[in-house]
Amino acid sequence: MGTKILLVDDSLTMLKILKKSAQMVIKDVEIFEAENGQEALDILEKNSDVVLILLDVNMPVMNGMEFLKTMRADDRFKDIKVIMQTTECGDEQIKKILALGVSGYLIKPYQTKVAQELMVKMAPSVGYELK
Repeated sequence: MGTKILLVDDSLTMLKILKKSAQMVIKDVEIFEAENGQEALDILEKNSDVVLILLDVNMPVMNGMEFLKTMRADDRFKDIKVIMQTTECGDEQIKKILALGVSGYLIKPYQTKVAQELMVKMAPSVGYELK
């Protein structure tokens, strides 16, 4: 059984890019994908051992901020590392994101290498290994 991560983004292109990026830097990874926060919660209910979530902010049904608030309120999920992705780079938006207890954030568009470096930066606390 590999390291479980969850990718949450309503863009199928972004999901594909993130999946490929994770597979390149995380040894023995098992990847789950969701297109909105509600789908992500459903996946977490069945996979409470997910250790990292890459989460978009702007999505239909349930956005990333709503998802994160709901997830953090559940003791089973409160310690999962979360990297948020957003196109909104204003100071107020970043403050809101950080206040929700994220482990890191990415401003879109970003280079794949930046996302990979952030995933690897989490290595000591969640057991990642570079391939």
